[in-house]
Parts: sequence; C-alpha cells; structure tokens
Amino acid sequence: MKHHLLAACAAVMILAMPVHAQDAAPENAAAVEAMSKVTAAPDFIKHASMSDLFEIQSSQLAQTKAGSDNAKALAKMLVDDHTAARQELMTLAQGAGVAAQPTESLDARHQKLIDQLTAASGPEFDKLFGEIQAQAHREGIALFKSYAASGDNEGLKAYAMKGVPVLEQHLQMAEQIAK
Repeated sequence: MKHHLLAACAAVMILAMPVHAQDAAPENAAAVEAMSKVTAAPDFIKHASMSDLFEIQSSQLAQTKAGSDNAKALAKMLVDDHTAARQELMTLAQGAGVAAQPTESLDARHQKLIDQLTAASGPEFDKLFGEIQAQAHREGIALFKSYAASGDNEGLKAYAMKGVPVLEQHLQMAEQIAK
C-alpha cells in the first residue's frame, strides 16, 4: 500500500512539473537545483565562466558541424554573446576586487558533452546540440536568477540580472533546435 501511495504521489509531482523539466535527466535537474543556490561571488564567477567557456567551445564546434541554418545561427550567437559575457564578467570581478579566476578549461562533465557532440553528425548533431544547449541554459538561468536575487556583490548581481533575458532567449532558440 505504501508503494502505491508513493507511486501515486510521484506521478502527481511529475505531471505538475513544467514540460522541459520532464525531459531532463535526474542529474540535469540536480545541476539546475545546485545552480539555484549560488550566492557567493567566487562561486558565481566559477560557474558563470565555466558556462561561458562551454558555450563558446561547443558552439565553435557547431559552427563547423551543424547542418541546419538555425543551429548555425544559434552557434554564432552563442559564441558572440558568451565571449562578450565572459569578458564583462572578468572585468567586473577584477574591478570589485573579487579573488576569483576565470575557468580556463572544461571540467569532466562539460568535456563529456563536447565529446558527445564531436561524435555526432548530421541531424543527430543538430538535435543533440539543441538539447545540450537547452540544458546548459536552464542551468545558467538558475545560476543568474539566484545570484541576482541573493548574491553578495552588487556589481555582479546587476550583471546577473542583465544576463537572464539573454539566457532565456538562447534557451528558447535551443529548445526549437532540439525538437
């Protein structure tokens, strides 16, 4: 009886989730949850710079491998926007005296995603690129919203608040490509 009740509760919770959350694997949902709790400037800089670096590298790959014009357009936009965002983040961090270095290489999780993209081709590449970018941007939105609301550095909070609409636009485009 307990198992049936638990299963029913779980089914209700799943049905109540937004559609995109149902698509995310449990580890992806956990990553979004973790990003929604970042409030310290050094942690924000670490995660935001990792996100930017991943977006840049994966999108540079997409600029050469993507088949659709939409995927190529998104890739170009991501390279341009995340390169500018990364530069602005580092300038703000230095100006605020925050002792944090930008991430210069991908962690294992992000490198694995690059490897998956490298192995894909054709329409499979475009779909995977869209799915990976959608997840990355869900995480980024959670990070930026959290820091904008509760961060410990006013300049970085303003930067995060300004970045949310851009990340949301990227997410919408990525979700279209992932279909």
